[in-house]
Amino acid sequence: MPIDPARFHFLYRNDQGRIDAVTWLKGLRPLAMTLIPFVVIWKLLAPYTNHDIAKDPFFPPLTIAAYAYTILYAFVVIFIAISYVNLSAKRFRDRALFPPLGLASLARSEEHTSELQSRL
Repeated sequence: MPIDPARFHFLYRNDQGRIDAVTWLKGLRPLAMTLIPFVVIWKLLAPYTNHDIAKDPFFPPLTIAAYAYTILYAFVVIFIAISYVNLSAKRFRDRALFPPLGLASLARSEEHTSELQSRL
């Protein structure tokens, strides 16, 4: 069942808003279902990234494929982590907790900046 673009943007692409526990679990499911196959493939290809150049100076095709997959895997994990943080920030906000946004929470919003400028 596909998610409409507006709902996708709300859940995964920004950290504003509030969601209940059921919505959080429903939003977490696609992230996990996307990550699991990538992890399984990585577990299968990881041994091929250990290549001894002294023994075999050229890269076998499977080693090249493993390194190429490592790059793809890194991007997927980063994007899923960003989506997870955005999704979880909404849940934290709903529970009246400070969302753990790391350094991103230190950036001043436009709303906050305009409020400070109006005081000056």
